[in-house]
Amino acid sequence: MAGLLGSCAPQADVSQLDGVVIGVITRNDDPDKLGRVKVKFPWMPAGGSKAELESNWARIASIGGGMQRGLLFMPEINDEVLVAFEHGDIAAPYIIGGLWNKKDPPPAGRDANLADAKYVNQRVIRSRSGHLILLDDKQGEEQILIQDKSTNNSILIDTKNNAMTFKCQKDFIFETDGNFSVKAKGDVTFESNGKFEIKNIKSLSATALQEIVLKVTSSQLALKASGSELSGMLVDVKANTKVSVSGSAMAEIKGGLVKIN
Repeated sequence: MAGLLGSCAPQADVSQLDGVVIGVITRNDDPDKLGRVKVKFPWMPAGGSKAELESNWARIASIGGGMQRGLLFMPEINDEVLVAFEHGDIAAPYIIGGLWNKKDPPPAGRDANLADAKYVNQRVIRSRSGHLILLDDKQGEEQILIQDKSTNNSILIDTKNNAMTFKCQKDFIFETDGNFSVKAKGDVTFESNGKFEIKNIKSLSATALQEIVLKVTSSQLALKASGSELSGMLVDVKANTKVSVSGSAMAEIKGGLVKIN
C-alpha cells in the first residue's frame, strides 16, 4: 500500500480519499479465506513505476453477510468495481458493488429486453459459465427458470399454467433415505421408449377401487371389483407342482376341444 500512497500528488493528503472510485480486480485468492479482494485504480498515475499498484485486501459488501451466511458472489479478475474507503482512509478499502460496461455487459434473460418503459420484467442471476436463475415478471408470462449452461437441463415453474417442467438430457435420479410419495388429484402417466422396470427387495402391492389392467398388445389381465379376467390369443397356466381351480358355486371349463391329460 505504500507504493499506492506514494503515487498520489505530494501536496495532497495521501492517507485520505473521499467519495467512491472505480477499481479493477487484480486478486481474489484471499489467503485468510475471508472473501476479500485486491484492486488496482486505472485512473491513478503509477508515479513512474511499471508495476501495477494494488490496494490492501478489501472486504466486499454483500447482501445478508454475516456468520456463515449471506449471498456470496466473488468478483472475477479484471472485473470493474466500485470502491469506497473507511472514513476516507485509502488503506482501508471496501468493494460496494460490481459495474457493467461495454466490454462486460449485463447478463441476458430469456431475451435482451430486461425492462420496458414501465416495468423491470426480468431479474437474472447468471454465473461465469452460463448457469442461470431467471425470475420473469412479464405480464401474462410469469415464470421462474433454473437452467445450466448447456440449456439441456432445467426446471421451469410456469405461473400462467400453474405447471412445473423438469428437463434433463440424460439420467434423472430421485434418491432419499426416507419415504418417497407421488400424489396427484388427476391422472399419473409414466411413458418410456425403453424398458420399464420396478424392483423391490420386500413386497410390491397395487390397489385400485375399480380395476387394475395389465395389457400387452392383444393379451390382457384385468382385475376388477366384480372379478378377474385373463385373456389373449394363447393362455398357458403352468405349475411345477400343483394347479388348483375351484369355485364355491360352480367351476366351468369351455372350449371347442377340451383335453384333460
